[in-house]
Amino acid sequence: MQCPKCGSVQPDGRLDCAGCGVVFSKFRGSGARPPAPAPEAPAVTNPYSAPIRTSLRVVRTAAGVLAVGFGGWLFLLGQEMTLSPFNVILLIGYACVGLFWVLSATLPVTVRQFAMEMLLCAASTVLLVVTLPEAFDTGKLSNVESGPMYGGQPPAAPAALLASLEKSLGAVCREARNVLDAPGDEKLRASLATALDDVRQGFRHLGKTERERAEGAYKAAVALEERVKAAKPGAAPEVEGAYAAVEALEREVAALDAGLAAPSR
Repeated sequence: MQCPKCGSVQPDGRLDCAGCGVVFSKFRGSGARPPAPAPEAPAVTNPYSAPIRTSLRVVRTAAGVLAVGFGGWLFLLGQEMTLSPFNVILLIGYACVGLFWVLSATLPVTVRQFAMEMLLCAASTVLLVVTLPEAFDTGKLSNVESGPMYGGQPPAAPAALLASLEKSLGAVCREARNVLDAPGDEKLRASLATALDDVRQGFRHLGKTERERAEGAYKAAVALEERVKAAKPGAAPEVEGAYAAVEALEREVAALDAGLAAPSR
């Protein structure tokens, strides 16, 4: 700084002039300019409290569009007019979260909020897939004629649906034995996967009463699928377990068939 009286240059922080001895604070009354304050150090900001970048904002909005689309897809593809509770929960949940992300695209969103939203959504989805896989079972795209997108045609009679499921379960038993006899044949595994998909669709379209009757056979088919996947060539214990699962499913199918035939006797 420069002395306001004699003009000599002084080191910053001195209270008086080294040349003329004037005290700077007393000299202010004569109109002299006070020494400039030392610049303040810039405040350190939390990076997690800063707004997200444009690229992450685009990712968040795109995720919202996908979530809304997934909720609509659950409703339009392969669903009856009366959706199952699991599908309704997913439809509402994903649609609401997706709409929130889309509608809040222009609002300030912090890095912490973005990370928590993505983490919670991913963790919830993984948890649902593990604990309630049937909630994501929406059927094949080729089976949409009875959905609301096509006018909501009336479903088949409960007895016919149950009989169709029994037929699909029998096909699973046959295809599973074929796979176990030739575990390296990928075509046979594909045929088994198709038969299992038919079972899932048939079980999904059953009413509450029919589901209770076929629940044991359906669970046996799901267990059989896991056993067959684990039965690789040369894995004798796994193959034996898969054969046991086939026999368990055959017993469930026989019990279901006996229940269907009982009313007509």
